[in-house]
Amino acid sequence: MTGYNRSTFYQYFKDIYDLRDYLEDDVLSFIIAEREAALPLFEETDWLQHVTEIDVNWLQHIAHIFEEKQDYLAVLLGDFGSNRFTDRLKGELPSPLPNKTPLDQESAKIYFVREALFSAAVATFRSWAKNPNYLTADELATLIYDLFIHGLNSETGKNILAYL
Repeated sequence: MTGYNRSTFYQYFKDIYDLRDYLEDDVLSFIIAEREAALPLFEETDWLQHVTEIDVNWLQHIAHIFEEKQDYLAVLLGDFGSNRFTDRLKGELPSPLPNKTPLDQESAKIYFVREALFSAAVATFRSWAKNPNYLTADELATLIYDLFIHGLNSETGKNILAYL
């Protein structure tokens, strides 16, 4: 379908899964290289203080990643993608929230808040990859920011954060 000879494909890849692994590694390597510019490094103990101070630049940086690797991500997050990649992606994206396995009830709450935010953001960017003509990546980041971050700054969000 690509116009290349089948033997050309097999010069570079063992099979379709090898190609998928290559795409995954390329995207994740790009994210790791870009991640440091996305957020100041927060101390784990200060995450609650900083989570309400996050500006839209955090999500715009993630949007840049999705825009830069849009073709690969459309495949990797598409119908034939894997949950393993989605989990790896959420683990590598820049975040003010620590990505640690919960050890107690308090750390479990942080873990689940991060999981909810990242799952929603990745699902939204996944849908955007299928329909990128309606919003720019920055417009989508602003939309996600307004929905999720301002939601945390609402009275209900403040109550939840105070509870955490």
